[in-house]
Amino acid sequence: MYRQIHKPERNAMDFHRTVFRSQNALRYHPLYSDTVFSFQNDSLCPVLIETIFRKVPLDQRLEYTGDAWALGRYCEVHHACIHRVYESDRYWHFTTQNARHTSAFQDFYLYDKTRNQILAYAPRPVTTKSEIQIGYYNDWDGGLALVPDFVDDNKVIGYYQSFEFIKRYNQGYRLEICDTDSDVCEIRTFRARSDRFVSEVNQENLRNLVRTFSDHDNPILMVMELR
Repeated sequence: MYRQIHKPERNAMDFHRTVFRSQNALRYHPLYSDTVFSFQNDSLCPVLIETIFRKVPLDQRLEYTGDAWALGRYCEVHHACIHRVYESDRYWHFTTQNARHTSAFQDFYLYDKTRNQILAYAPRPVTTKSEIQIGYYNDWDGGLALVPDFVDDNKVIGYYQSFEFIKRYNQGYRLEICDTDSDVCEIRTFRARSDRFVSEVNQENLRNLVRTFSDHDNPILMVMELR
């Protein structure tokens, strides 16, 4: 599942891609839009219209306000925006708008075209109140979740810098948790490892790999193959 690659940086960072190529065609996804379009015969045709989020009102959209910060804040509060979109033969993968505090981490959604089914992966505690998985849950070797950066056919590919992987695996997340009624805040540590695994061999292989990592090693690639 893990592989070190000799490449110093990502090919696609976390910015929104308005125009991208997929299925041998160009796709157009306006910023924070609920629709992905295809260019066909000099016109735009919708190929994906999401329906599971609350829609962003027109008076809040960027083309009307020109205020990207205000729109980002609206999306953060209402969980109303698609942030990034990927497409393969069978699947659509998309994420909600990223934010920088606990209550609004990215949510991940996978839409199976053949079954007309949506699977949701949200970064909330999944087994205990001390554990947070951000990305696709890892029950293969009890390691970190896969945070998707690319989709290639039926494979979802994620990426970690070595120092980031070591920190998350050993220390997890230190987050400020605030009580909305009293405004009292505390720093809490959440485990990032799933600690659930298919076999002890898989878990031990991961532990051995982590022991060999250093902060300056090559980036780490994670690949998940969808059925």
